[in-house]
Amino acid sequence: MSGLRAGADIVMTPVAVEGIVSAAEDGLRSLWILGERVDDDSGTYYKVTGAGDARIGLAAVPEDGGTEPDDGILSIFSESFSDGVLMVVDPYAGEFALYVSEDGELRHASAVMSE
Repeated sequence: MSGLRAGADIVMTPVAVEGIVSAAEDGLRSLWILGERVDDDSGTYYKVTGAGDARIGLAAVPEDGGTEPDDGILSIFSESFSDGVLMVVDPYAGEFALYVSEDGELRHASAVMSE
């Protein structure tokens, strides 16, 4: 997998993305992101599959729209994860942004889609 991910922070399945965005469009304000954290020779990345019991992050819709996490989202995320994935969805614009947290430091993430 490390060749496929080419240094990306996140590998996502289209089904997982569709499920998260659809939930946001249906009015859900937040949901857990399921998948797994993978450590390999190239470093750490997250596989977002939408399956399994492992909570690796949070997907959320900001109160005022947009794809930047608001204070409420940051509070929920930081209480639950020091390392993980944050997906901020704007269902009105049909957009989302991905972030990863490492040791409590949040930054924009790179991602690839893969079955």
